[in-house]
Amino acid sequence: MQITRLKKIIGFVLSVLFVLVMKDIPLIELQAIPKQINLNETDIVAVNNDALFGKFIELKTKNQNKENTTLQFELFGLFPIRSVRANIVDKDLVYVGGNPVGFSLNSEGLIVVGANSVLTKSGRVDTLKNSNVEVGDIIIEIEGQKITKTEDAEAVINIKENEGKNLQIKAVRKNKEIMLNLTPALDAQTNRYKMGLWVRDDAAGVGTLTFVKKDNLRFGALGHPICDIDTKVPFSVHDGKMYSSNIIGIKKGTSGIPGELKGLFLRGQKAEGNVEKNDEFGVFGYVNKESKILNEELLYKIGGRLTARPGKAKIRAGLEGHAVEEYDIEIIKTNYQNVSKQKSMVIRVTDKRLLSKTGGIVQGMSGSPILQNGKVVGAVTHVFVNDPKKGFGVYLDWMIGE
Repeated sequence: MQITRLKKIIGFVLSVLFVLVMKDIPLIELQAIPKQINLNETDIVAVNNDALFGKFIELKTKNQNKENTTLQFELFGLFPIRSVRANIVDKDLVYVGGNPVGFSLNSEGLIVVGANSVLTKSGRVDTLKNSNVEVGDIIIEIEGQKITKTEDAEAVINIKENEGKNLQIKAVRKNKEIMLNLTPALDAQTNRYKMGLWVRDDAAGVGTLTFVKKDNLRFGALGHPICDIDTKVPFSVHDGKMYSSNIIGIKKGTSGIPGELKGLFLRGQKAEGNVEKNDEFGVFGYVNKESKILNEELLYKIGGRLTARPGKAKIRAGLEGHAVEEYDIEIIKTNYQNVSKQKSMVIRVTDKRLLSKTGGIVQGMSGSPILQNGKVVGAVTHVFVNDPKKGFGVYLDWMIGE
């Protein structure tokens, strides 16, 4: 009888302990940790000292080396419940940005931005009427010939064997390559064939430099892509240049009306670097060794997904000319993300100087690096239209590997 009673008491105590332990463990956060993350040795110590995942979870490293370390989250330091891979970036440093920059980009192909009927001897012809080409498509080949600029397309469609032909076109639509067709029409004035399309093969944009890696001078900026002004499709980059930009004015943001930094840069002047990529996390490339945009005194450690936490932080931004300053913000929320997304955290501007000048976050500040506890943890990406004091930031994890 006593044994049965003792078993019940032990079972009750164990049940209570189980409930208490499970209540303390943030299972959603643990499962939201990406399969691959960047972090410092100090991050691992901080996770355990601050009980970031509850006081019953201990973080340990297994098979440790710089590029392929296994992180193991263990219950009571004994029972593994989650494992992820990590890049230990203790020695990796970045020059922190905040500099206003301008980009001149050349497309990977021709972006279709509209239709333009061709005036033939028989009247106007709408070539899109009998074609499956759509606005937003990026034409990369015509009849097997690579197309990077408008002159390439004009030359191919006017080759004798292609004159008046229903042409085979390779294009990119929603990140997928597809085959299309279009029959050019003979223009009555020039006596040359035309596709009857409005197309664009270059673009420009202004934003903020986020970081430059010390080891190879690779840069990241903006935190989101440069999109075509008409189609809103991310601009597919063949190559491009990055220039230093001069801020010449500020449009203050108010509720419902986004503000803007008005920047000026001159194409053709000495470029600070070369662009090779434009994707959902920004514009990327390499800074020239002789570039004056690098500040040797502004070397920071790389912050990983586990580094950014709610609390005080700073951003770097340029509001006047080429000058860059630090401003106080608060990280309000860090979102659970096990896959890469732009809106990683919610931030609020608390610096009175910045609020008086801009009203908060404005267009052109995209890419402003977010600094916390001596590390670069992310970049500003978007503003809350109805509350310019607030905005989104992206984790540096998602930018640093691009």
